[in-house]
Amino acid sequence: MNLAIKIMQTMPGITSEFIQRHKRRLGYGSFVGDAKNYVYLETPKAACSTMKQLLMSLEGRPLSRGDGLTVDRVMHLNQHDRKIHKFKSLTDLGMDGALNMLTSPDVVRFCVVRNPYARLVSAWSDKIHAGSHLYTKFWGPINAHNRIDNPHHVPIFREFVQWLDAQDRPETWDGHWRSMTALLFPDTIGYTHVLRTETLAADLQTLLARIQPGAVAQDLLARHTSNEGLPRDWQADYDEEIAAIVGRLYADDFKTFGYDLDSWKISDVRQAAMQTAQYWREKHADLAQKAVALLRHRNEAHGQSLQNSEALLRIISNLTGKRVI
Repeated sequence: MNLAIKIMQTMPGITSEFIQRHKRRLGYGSFVGDAKNYVYLETPKAACSTMKQLLMSLEGRPLSRGDGLTVDRVMHLNQHDRKIHKFKSLTDLGMDGALNMLTSPDVVRFCVVRNPYARLVSAWSDKIHAGSHLYTKFWGPINAHNRIDNPHHVPIFREFVQWLDAQDRPETWDGHWRSMTALLFPDTIGYTHVLRTETLAADLQTLLARIQPGAVAQDLLARHTSNEGLPRDWQADYDEEIAAIVGRLYADDFKTFGYDLDSWKISDVRQAAMQTAQYWREKHADLAQKAVALLRHRNEAHGQSLQNSEALLRIISNLTGKRVI
């Protein structure tokens, strides 16, 4: 049975009270098509950046690469800022408009989900381990929970999970590690399509048949896949203890979206393959390819930063009438 259909069979229906109660989340996380009749509800760490860039392209407003920058574009040049992507949210439509988008049988409603084990490793790796400037503030609390006195210690995955297990009110956690059920409301919203990152190309092709017939998912993903994390074998970050904690914390995600609680385990087939030289040759080649892609993204970001700086200097010169060196 299609996952979206299975979820729809149990939904009680949308009410104005639901929209009002979750106004903040729906206002931030929903993206309503202008040229197409759809609404997308994002899932951080589940092809979120890729989907926004892809949808911007389908809407005919691909992400600018720096030409003719204004102050707003210098300060907010990314696909997550509404000044850039220009998507309306459900809360921009008023109550009647939002109710129509969430209940009409003519509207395509979709989201993207990911194996909870893999998603949590990605969140930790990208935000905590890589030292994202907005997330180093979590190092102190995580280290304190694990009785680590060194303020410069970068929490490992095990320490992150053990800290997470001690936190209250999971529905208020940072969106990158908040549960997908808390973010997506699958018991209320009737999704027509639930895409999985593990089968994204095939699932996206089915979605495109509704909102952009003739478009090729593989081509779109090749052009718009972005914000990929460091190459990581996420299964290697788990053992029985950590998997049990994550399985308990995200039990609703595993159940609702049909992910296996044993999926953290390395299969016997892969275990056998890991004993061969061919496996490691292919692994090395794959990691090398991903590393090169990350270097290209870094170089592109560096080039974009230089363009932004030059654009900002031009703006300052125009405003002050003085040449800025």
